[in-house]
This record gives sequence, C-alpha cells and structure tokens, in this order.
Amino acid sequence: MSKFDELAVLAAKYSRTIFENRRQCQRAAELVMRGYAEFLGCPLENVDFIQLDGNLNATASTVKFGEPVPMVLDGNACWYFCGRIRFKGPDPIARAHELFKLGLKYHDGLLTIHEDQDFQADPADAATLLPFFEHLYEASRAGFGSPLVKQSKRIGFALWPE
Repeated sequence: MSKFDELAVLAAKYSRTIFENRRQCQRAAELVMRGYAEFLGCPLENVDFIQLDGNLNATASTVKFGEPVPMVLDGNACWYFCGRIRFKGPDPIARAHELFKLGLKYHDGLLTIHEDQDFQADPADAATLLPFFEHLYEASRAGFGSPLVKQSKRIGFALWPE
C-alpha cells in the first residue's frame, strides 16, 4: 500500500466521522429548537432556521422546520446553526423575532450546547435541556424588556401588514 493509499483510507474514515457527527448535531439542533418551542408553548410554524455563512453570520436564506438544518463547522469543533422564533403580539402589524446562534458538539452520547456559556445535556433525556431553556428564556425576557438602545443583537423587529 502506498503512502497515498494509506492517507486515502484515513481521509475516508475521517470524512465519515465528520459527516456522522454533523448528522447527529442536525438532529440535536431540531431537538433543541423543538424542545424550546414546546417549553415556550410556541407553535412550530413560528420556528425556522437561518443559513449561516462561513463567518457564522446570519444570511437571508431560511429553511423551514423539518428540513435539513444548515450547519457550519467552526474552528472550535462546534457545528453552528441559527434558529429563529417569530413572535406575534396583540398588534397585528408589529412583530418581533429572535435568532439563536448555537454551537453543538456531540461526543460520547452527550451534547454540549455553546452559546454565551456551555451547557451539557443528554439528548435521550429531555429534562437535561431544561436549564438551557430557562437560560434562553431569561435572556429573551431581559432583551425584550430592555430599552431599545440596549437591544440584544439577536432580537429583531418588523412592522408589516397581515
């Protein structure tokens, strides 16, 4: 076997590992966003995903919930995705949305969720996600309750007719 052939075998194994990890993280991204929507009592039709570019910035491209989650691998070995929840209030033309750019690592059956801090969860036990959901909820309450000059980068607003 040549050195090239040896590296080709290793590269194929490495590639399969990376794609399997991405697949696990895509399932975990859906699990996290579905779980958070249920935690909030939010209909799934108000949840979608935003494509990230190579610098982890949100683009204009959206993906409906239930379609493959677009993920970007970053240098910290996290697969990043951007989830969005759209909120409708009592005023039919005033709407807001919130973006959740989260990094996921799936290793040895545990999921690490990276946001402003790291959370660990067991994807097989939904209750282990509750501390993370509480964290997101409290950050959202603070963001939506603060003066406009202090708005979080993850909160957006729009005015448009029905």
